[in-house]
Amino acid sequence: YEQILSLEAKNFRRIVVITDDPAARNMFDVFKKYDAVVKSRTVPEDYVELMTFKNLIMAPSTFSWTAGFLGYAERVWVHDPFVTLPNVKLDWPGAIKVRGGFINGRCA
Repeated sequence: YEQILSLEAKNFRRIVVITDDPAARNMFDVFKKYDAVVKSRTVPEDYVELMTFKNLIMAPSTFSWTAGFLGYAERVWVHDPFVTLPNVKLDWPGAIKVRGGFINGRCA
């Protein structure tokens, strides 16, 4: 996220982080210097809000991927690889790929 925001934050009107674990504030320290808003509401509210953004930096999760796919994003950043299983290739045509993803069940 830092790699993307260091280059793109100046182009965003606001930065919103949607999470299912708002108590894990130390995870969000990287966003402080960008004056990001950290939110966590109900699952449907979070999902609908993700669908409204024009720019999405996707978490390596099916929740954010499906919301992004069904939403109105014009620019999308995805972690590559999203899944590290043999013979599984998930791709988002036109997305900007960032090195990362899940490795042995952990986000890298």
